[in-house]
Amino acid sequence: MDQIPSHFKLRVQPVADPKAIVRVPKARFTILTSRLIRMEYDPTDVFEDGPSQVFWYRQQDVPPFQLTQTEGELEISTGELSLIYKTGEKFMPETLYIHIRKTGTTWFYGDANLRNLGGTYRTLDEADGAVPLESGLVSRSGWVVVDDSRGLVFNEEGWLEERKASEEALDLYFFGYGDNYQACLTDY
Repeated sequence: MDQIPSHFKLRVQPVADPKAIVRVPKARFTILTSRLIRMEYDPTDVFEDGPSQVFWYRQQDVPPFQLTQTEGELEISTGELSLIYKTGEKFMPETLYIHIRKTGTTWFYGDANLRNLGGTYRTLDEADGAVPLESGLVSRSGWVVVDDSRGLVFNEEGWLEERKASEEALDLYFFGYGDNYQACLTDY
């Protein structure tokens, strides 16, 4: 493969500050902002640190958060969110959920976001009339989950490639912004 000239390479910072990362067996959580948490699960305990096609910058100022860990349960609390995870368990509605303080809403893993306002459409080539929009970052539900589990990642040379992850691996981003849509887009 040809090398990408340096002036065309992306300027990325994909690795978060270690102080923002909470690791437990089979799962890793990264507190990116007080309302944005990356949630990863892999039964092999291997996680992706490279920039993905969607998320290039994870190096952020570490927001204040509290970590409470008891036998079998982990709680991460920011000023805005409270994440509960049954440690070592596969992500399921009864093992992973997040409470949004401002709205009083609780998201359970796997919840459908029926109030998502839509995002974009990949291409309008050959489109004739209305096209179905993909999910976007803004939702009247007050939360959005972006599933980056199968997203491509950039390699050292700047080319996109498939992830080297197990079939069960999950890489999710929880945006809990209530109706502050501008803050959601800004943080993204």
